[in-house]
Amino acid sequence: MPKLVTADLSNNAEPCVLRYTTSDNQMLKIKEYRVISQEVIFDAKIISHYYNNEGQIIFDKPITLIGNGAFEGFSNLIDITIPDSVTKIGDFAFRNCNNLANFYGKFTSNDNRCLIVNGVLNSFAIGCGATEYTIPDSVTSIGHSAFYGCTSLKSITIPESVTEIGYCAFDGCTSLKSITIPDSVTSIGGLAFSNCTSLTSAHIPNSLNKIGDYAFYWCRSLNNIAIPDSVTEIRDKAFFGCCSMKKITIEGNIDYFGKHAFYDCGGELTINCNTPNVPHFEDGAFYNAKFTKVIIGNHVTTIGNHAFSHCSSLTSLTIPDSVVSIGWGAFAGCRSLASIFILDLSAWCKIDFCDNPLYNADLYLNGELVTDVIIPSNIKEINSAFLGCKSLTNVTIPNNVTTINDSAFLNCRNLRSIIIGNNVTTIGNEAFEDCSSLINIVCRAIIPPMLGYSAFDNIPKDATIIIPEGCEEAYMNSDWKYLFKE
Repeated sequence: MPKLVTADLSNNAEPCVLRYTTSDNQMLKIKEYRVISQEVIFDAKIISHYYNNEGQIIFDKPITLIGNGAFEGFSNLIDITIPDSVTKIGDFAFRNCNNLANFYGKFTSNDNRCLIVNGVLNSFAIGCGATEYTIPDSVTSIGHSAFYGCTSLKSITIPESVTEIGYCAFDGCTSLKSITIPDSVTSIGGLAFSNCTSLTSAHIPNSLNKIGDYAFYWCRSLNNIAIPDSVTEIRDKAFFGCCSMKKITIEGNIDYFGKHAFYDCGGELTINCNTPNVPHFEDGAFYNAKFTKVIIGNHVTTIGNHAFSHCSSLTSLTIPDSVVSIGWGAFAGCRSLASIFILDLSAWCKIDFCDNPLYNADLYLNGELVTDVIIPSNIKEINSAFLGCKSLTNVTIPNNVTTINDSAFLNCRNLRSIIIGNNVTTIGNEAFEDCSSLINIVCRAIIPPMLGYSAFDNIPKDATIIIPEGCEEAYMNSDWKYLFKE
């Protein structure tokens, strides 16, 4: 009669053994002292590698740590059993294990598809071929590279228990078409959805505070994004390369737009800032975007250097009264820009322009095309607010103005008539240069204003200049004399 015996047939019978199988019946050659991020990948010494139907890595003592990147890139790994002795699994421990279909042992989800360590979904078995997946309710955070390179995944359901989506969490999920981020999530880490090239829509919840660097980098199918007023930061290159974008709406409360955050994005951009926070555009925030229309809402005070430079498709721009400074090259290379919309002429005249987007564009005040301008009574100096204004035909500069600064009306090619008030003392360099239609100049100043170089260069030779009676000699002996030469 056969003898009855008992044995522990569980996968975790030996705490010093880590078990696995591979697709090619080969041992996994692992060096336990390989260091990633200043951490060894195991906290015990490997005694031997063994394979007989089921692979084994045998240690000199029970392991408590599987470190960062421990099995990264082992494409022939099919399944692995985590011993009960393990207390920590590092970041991207199983990244690029493209055939890994099942986890067993400690930290394993009920469906054997993922490892959950202290609420963090650490790794997903991307070799299982899943096209859709529902993350278990026990997960509070989606970890570093958890779904990295899961090219089969088309749909993911994230439960309300999740508060954070980590670095590279869904990077390279090239079949993922849409994502709904629940209202519980407060942070999206860097590269979280980068290279999700099939992603067409992403719901951003009103709980989110920060969108990390490169978060949606090169999501080239993404066509519509609405960023709620809970978000305070959009970091560098967050939406870089989202070239199919048709509409971006950004609500208030954002105080930082990172460099190249929307590089190569297209469509219509609306920035609604309805909170006391003052947004800041970092240099090049919207550099080389393909926007056709940009509406900047109230409370934006500064448009940074190169913020919209080389937005070559931009045709329409709305600038609010709150803007006080426009940086160098902010609109350089916006060669299609045709219309600028403002609500208050006085606020427009007070902007500190390092770069004026009006060059060769039309100006609209409260929706009406600006052709005739009377400079507001609270303006003492005219800066380059009208530089290159295409629509301008007549300008009246009242007695409150004392200085017309450099390039103030440079290249206003349709400007036909100007009236200069009697208190103007200085007309700057190139102030009216290349005003090729300027045929009528009235200067009411008894003392001739000092002219900078090229102040009236390239105006019509038959232009009429009217000065106060009895002031002919003063003007002929001043900087104005070159204008009276035949």
